Amino acid sequence: MNSFKSPFRSPLFWHLLIFFCIANLLVLVLGSWLTSRFIAFSAEQRIDWPAIAQAAENAYHTGGADGLDAWVQQQHAEGIEATLYENGLPLREIHLPPAIREALPGWLAAGNSIELNPMHGFYIAVEEVKERDGQARQLVAISSSRARIPRHMREKSCLACNWCFRYC
Repeated sequence: MNSFKSPFRSPLFWHLLIFFCIANLLVLVLGSWLTSRFIAFSAEQRIDWPAIAQAAENAYHTGGADGLDAWVQQQHAEGIEATLYENGLPLREIHLPPAIREALPGWLAAGNSIELNPMHGFYIAVEEVKERDGQARQLVAISSSRARIPRHMREKSCLACNWCFRYC
């Protein structure tokens, strides 16, 4: 005569088990959602294109092509691809999508400052900046919210998903 009753036969056990599983899933989903929203908010802070253009001009004015190269590398590390254009020609090569490359000569010839956000999280800027002696140049820059997130943070946020880890 064994009077031992298995807890697996109790409906209370199963109700508690199901409750804890659902609670854990909800915490996981909510935590993932909040983390992604925080990363998106952090990355979508407004870019001060005029200040960036002035910094590029200062780097070129004080250091020439080498100064501009160092500045470009620093901006690249911060998720912004940028260079200065003078008389419609880049002072340093920049990789631009074909559609932007085609529209760029018209934008440069117009001489206006342009800030575009053609799709969520992607930014394009053409910003005119004048040197102290009156020489005009234009900053051409592109950036995405995702590129402005430091690489180590992108990798940490993608560890749970091996599929997207390849694209971070």
